[in-house]
Amino acid sequence: MMLKVKNSIFFILLGFFFLTACSPQPTTPKSKVSEPKDGVYLGYSRLVDVKVTIKGGKIAAIEIVEHRGGGKKYENMILPLAKEIVKTQSLEVDTISGATASSNYLINAVKEALDKATVSPARK
Repeated sequence: MMLKVKNSIFFILLGFFFLTACSPQPTTPKSKVSEPKDGVYLGYSRLVDVKVTIKGGKIAAIEIVEHRGGGKKYENMILPLAKEIVKTQSLEVDTISGATASSNYLINAVKEALDKATVSPARK
């Protein structure tokens, strides 16, 4: 009898666990990201410095100001990535095979520039 009670309690708790674990979790509302302000913004990372131009609230151009790792070879390899960021208006782009580190440094530098472009006046 005692074993039946223990088993019943165990299965009730197990069922409760699975029901709560599988239930949808509350989500926090996504914070609104303000549109970047028009202008030219510099972004820096360990190896890549960029100048990002914003026009009409969109990325209009990305210029690689300096690439300190591997010379022109790697700079030339990541130029298509800069163009892809402009085209897609997103930092969610594939890195360039053979220039993965440079790709990630470019993305980080552009992110820093975009952060400057969207900073609120109170934080300047």
